[in-house]
Amino acid sequence: MKNGDLGGANAAIGFRHQYYSAIDAVMEHIDDADFKGIRLEGKNDFTLVFNQTNISVQVKSNNPTIWGLGKIVNKLPLNMEKYLIYLSGLTPSVKSLISKLRIVKNDPEELESLTDIFTQKMNLDPERIKIMFLCDFRVYPSHGEEQPALGRIAQWASKNRINCDVVATLNSLMELFSKLSTEWGFVSTEKLKKVIENNRYIPEFSALAMN
Repeated sequence: MKNGDLGGANAAIGFRHQYYSAIDAVMEHIDDADFKGIRLEGKNDFTLVFNQTNISVQVKSNNPTIWGLGKIVNKLPLNMEKYLIYLSGLTPSVKSLISKLRIVKNDPEELESLTDIFTQKMNLDPERIKIMFLCDFRVYPSHGEEQPALGRIAQWASKNRINCDVVATLNSLMELFSKLSTEWGFVSTEKLKKVIENNRYIPEFSALAMN
């Protein structure tokens, strides 16, 4: 495979991982009264749009080091209310950092323990340090990645007592996101629910009635 072909294949894998992560995110919030929809903004980026706030989301299909996580944070947009970073896994150092962040959020006096990590190990720009306290982190595996998304859809359908073809719903959402991602497209909550509605099915009881 030529280098150009390899780059295209890697890009396709990255986009697919983004779409699966986007499905995971929207299925979590689709029933929230203030959730308006999702805006796809190119490779690795999307925004969850709510009535009162927005969540900027970054998707990475790798397990970054502390320094690599710093590079991600330094590229996040400023002045967002909240941030969510999807990673395919957690290295021990990043896992430890996330645990320390949770402690500091509950006990600001522990902030000093993170200062060296932010400035030395992550090389964060000064204005980016506050972003770390607005970040949530979520693991979405890059292998077998369709399974968690299928699980999210199935869980939502069960909770709402809706019979839908889970695989067809996943494929329809993937196709929708694929079409819109190159256009910075916005998908409303209503449109997301319409996709699910189009993949509903009604169990056939006629055969049971005849027995």
